[in-house]
Amino acid sequence: MEGGKELVIFDRGYPSRELIQGLTGKKIDYVMRVRTKFSKAIDARGLGDHMIELEHGKKRLPVRVIKLELDSKELETLITSLTDTKYSVEDFKWLYFKRWPVETSNSEFGFANSLCYKELAKNGQKKAFS
Repeated sequence: MEGGKELVIFDRGYPSRELIQGLTGKKIDYVMRVRTKFSKAIDARGLGDHMIELEHGKKRLPVRVIKLELDSKELETLITSLTDTKYSVEDFKWLYFKRWPVETSNSEFGFANSLCYKELAKNGQKKAFS
């Protein structure tokens, strides 16, 4: 991630179309793990790297979908604003899983982070990004 840009990584409890629209509007890059049924357009894609547009009201939000199989054979789905193909599926797998030691190293910090994201997702999106 060049030029000192920030990249926010979200676990699967946080993504929403409102949040994606807000981040996109503020030009904040993100990687989000999404659940099955978050989007039919995402669910319809197979393993690999795909570009789609999520519908949100009258807006269309371009996102890159990364579907990969973990060592455990579980299917993982990530979406991101990083559309440059210089970032490979393996890069995203590495990057997303680098967050895990941070989440588990300090449960108090992780809990506070979780609360902040939940508040943003629940109440602050429109205020934070307007």
